[in-house]
Amino acid sequence: MGSHAGPWSNLPADVLITILETLDIGDLVRAGAVCQWWNASSSNVRGQHHLLSRPRTPCLLYTADTGDDPNVASLYSLTDRRSYTVPLPGPHVHRRWLGTSHGWLATTDDDATLHLVNPVTGQQISNLPPVTTVETVRRLFDEDGAVVPGWYVVYPYDWTLRVEPLVNAPMTMTARELSEYLYLRVFLSSDPSDGGDCIVVLLHRPDGQISFARLGDPHWTWIRTPTGNELYVDVAFRADGRKLYGMRRDATIHEFDLNGEPALERATILPAQECAMWHTNYLVDAPWLVGDGWLLVCRYMGAANLQAYTAWLADRSVPYDGVWNTHLIKVYRVDSAAGTVAEIKDLGGHHALILGCNNSFGLAVADCPGILPNHIYYTDNEEQYALYTPECARDIGVYNMGDGSFHQVLPASPWLDWPLPAWIIPSFNLAAHQGS
Repeated sequence: MGSHAGPWSNLPADVLITILETLDIGDLVRAGAVCQWWNASSSNVRGQHHLLSRPRTPCLLYTADTGDDPNVASLYSLTDRRSYTVPLPGPHVHRRWLGTSHGWLATTDDDATLHLVNPVTGQQISNLPPVTTVETVRRLFDEDGAVVPGWYVVYPYDWTLRVEPLVNAPMTMTARELSEYLYLRVFLSSDPSDGGDCIVVLLHRPDGQISFARLGDPHWTWIRTPTGNELYVDVAFRADGRKLYGMRRDATIHEFDLNGEPALERATILPAQECAMWHTNYLVDAPWLVGDGWLLVCRYMGAANLQAYTAWLADRSVPYDGVWNTHLIKVYRVDSAAGTVAEIKDLGGHHALILGCNNSFGLAVADCPGILPNHIYYTDNEEQYALYTPECARDIGVYNMGDGSFHQVLPASPWLDWPLPAWIIPSFNLAAHQGS
């Protein structure tokens, strides 16, 4: 035939929309970047899509035993009460998840390389500083001074820089062992697709230290402060992203001005609190509350079967499955001026909290139909349990601050126990920062 098909941009609206309706979430978002006509049609289809039409919808990101395609994940929408399948860009994404922030998932592969992945758009950022620029990590060299491929040396020192043979002797590790030892959590100050100054914060061993880098930086900057720079368990930013806030195991909150003079000067926002001992603690920015706007959330976990656990402690031959779950959650309002906290029993009647293997955050329930006020939605990220027993069932649920009751998110629990499921608010923007 002598005729030729016209450009794709000239497709009739009804034909184009019919095609777009067959695409998965990531392809539908990317189709909007083709041209102005496609963007308008894509927007029309996205407006009819429950997940895409509610950009503030919190979702549970998890992997399931699909059998057919290992490179997929699921997004369970708390608003829609249904799951959406999203493709993942590669098998390394399944190795280990280090947390979600601003719509992005941080992962590490068997080469101890960090990646940022947007599970909705499929974009990936891999031009983060190499692991050998983390302060305590070095390459391993042989007797001739040549690099030994895939091997590293870790010097587990703190701000004192002391290495003592009987206390914290250097450790030699393979890349995979380093990946499992070093990385605890990753946080972002903002969505990399916004085009702003996105800061990546790495919470790492030894002992919960903090390093950070901006996208494109050649190395990690280690936060080294006198009288202790370890034992941090959570990290947060305020909206402007200028200052980093780190909370320690004892609930001490430190403020670091990443652009200030002198560099990385530390200010104490809250001293240690007795109520936070022996809990998994979270730092949440709650600007809707009067005062400092910071919340300290303490989550207590213990054996799911206390009777079996007690019997096992008395006799280690007794069967015990090792499963933990959450027994209690308490929320405290921070008063930095007084250096104290006060327990609160509700969040003001219009907000909920999202905690777990993600940046801890609060949200207005009016923006998210189906999310209950004065409720806490949590996933499993307790270091001693989640990281050391990946084979055990994950603790994921909803806590009612009003009556102290716990509820399941999904009765069927379709997720795999590893990697750790995480809460995420999907980002549908395409990032300019990319690397391979």
